[in-house]
Amino acid sequence: MKPGMDHGRRAESEVVRLCGDLFLKDFVLGSPKYRTPSGQLREAADALLPYGDILIAMQVKTRTIQGDTLTNNDPELRRVLRCVESAAKQVKTVKRALDARALKEGVTLRGVQIPLVSDPYKSILGIVVIDVFNAGGKSIVDQLEIHSGLIEVRGIPVHVFRACDFRTIAREQDTIPDLLNYLTTRQELLGGDIRVPLVAELDLFGLFKTRYPLIQECLSGNTKVLLVEPGLWEKVHSDFEDMWTERDERMIPSYLVDKTIEEVHTCIGYTPTSEYPPDVLQKTRAGAGPSGPVEYWEILQRLGRLSRVERAQFGAKMYEKAHAADTKPFAFTLIYRFPDVGPIVYLCSNKPRHERAKRLQILMKCACAYLDTAHAVGIATQSFSSEERSHDFAVIQGVSFPDLEEAKRVSQQFFGAPRGTSYDEWGKNYA
Repeated sequence: MKPGMDHGRRAESEVVRLCGDLFLKDFVLGSPKYRTPSGQLREAADALLPYGDILIAMQVKTRTIQGDTLTNNDPELRRVLRCVESAAKQVKTVKRALDARALKEGVTLRGVQIPLVSDPYKSILGIVVIDVFNAGGKSIVDQLEIHSGLIEVRGIPVHVFRACDFRTIAREQDTIPDLLNYLTTRQELLGGDIRVPLVAELDLFGLFKTRYPLIQECLSGNTKVLLVEPGLWEKVHSDFEDMWTERDERMIPSYLVDKTIEEVHTCIGYTPTSEYPPDVLQKTRAGAGPSGPVEYWEILQRLGRLSRVERAQFGAKMYEKAHAADTKPFAFTLIYRFPDVGPIVYLCSNKPRHERAKRLQILMKCACAYLDTAHAVGIATQSFSSEERSHDFAVIQGVSFPDLEEAKRVSQQFFGAPRGTSYDEWGKNYA
C-alpha cells in the first residue's frame, strides 16, 4: 500500500469516527454504496448525515507531499487545490444516485440498516475535509489557505474545510442541527452579496459563536461588508475563559439526552409485551409486535432535531423528573418544538414495566390532544436512584379524537400551562 493511500484511509476513518462520536453513531452512514445501471458497486460518499429532508454528504481528501512546506506557486499546492475541486464535484454523485433511486439504503455506524430512497430530500449539502501530509505522515494542512471555502456544484453548496478547522468546528457544533446552523450562515455569508475579506475559518467561526449580531447586520442587509478581527478565535478564548467554562457546565444536562438517544437502538426487535405477567398479557390486545428499524428511525429523527441548547433544557427536566420519581409513583414532562420535533413525553417510574408502558401511552395520546397533533414520541425509564436501568421507547402516529376539545381539557390536567424558553448557549435570553 502506498503511503499516500494509507494516510488517506486513516484521515477518512478519523473524520467519520469523529462524526460518529460527536453527532452520535445513529446519525452517520459510513461509506454508503449504490449500484450503477451497469451493475457496478460504487461509493456515494465517505459519509452521509441524514437530517429530516436535508442530506449532508461528506468527502475526505488527502494529499501527501515530499517536502514540509506549502508555498505559493508550488506545484504541490496546485495539486492540493485540484484535489479539493475534484472532491467537491464528487458530491453530485449522491444526488445522481438518489435521483436514479439507486441509493436505496445505508447502514449507520451503529450497524442499523435504514432506508434512503423513500426519503424526499429537499436539499443536499456537501462538506469536503482536506488534509495534507508530509512524507513522514505529519499533517501540515494548517499551512494551506483556502480562498474559496464554498463551491457550488450543480446547485449543491459544498463547504470546504481544512481537517484541523473541521475538527474544532464539529466539536463545538456537536449536533447535526447545530452544524447545519453554522453551514447555513456560512453559505449566506460566502455565497451572497456580502463582502467577506480574506479571513481564517476559525476567526469567522469565532464571530458566529460570540458576536452574532454583527453577522445579523449583514444578513439583514444593513451592511455589505463583514470585517473579522484576525486571531479572534484565540482571543475570545483567552480573554473570556470563564465564559466558555460556564457555557460548558450549562450544557452538561444535554448529554443525558445524548445517552438516551444512544439507547434507542435497543428497541429494535424488542416485543413490549415479552415481560408482561401472564394475567396482564391475557388482557392485553394482540398485535403488539417487536419494534423495527422504521420505529427506531422515526424516534431518532425527532430526538436528533434538538440542538445542544434544547438538549440541555430537556436534560435538566429529565434529571428533575428522575429525582421526583424516587418519591412519586410517576413523574413526567413534555417538551415540543413546532413544526419538526412535535411532542416528546419523558416518564420516570419504578412501577412494573407494563404499568409504566401503559401510562406512557396515555400521556402520549394526551400530548397529541394538548398540542393538536397526530403523532408523539415517548421515553420511559426508572427513577434516578433505581439500581436497574432500562428504557422503553414508543412512537404513535395518526392519532385522532372524537371530541378534541374534551381531550384537550383532560390533557391540560396532566401538563398544565405551557412555558416557552428562549435562552442561548451563553445563558442570554435572546427574546
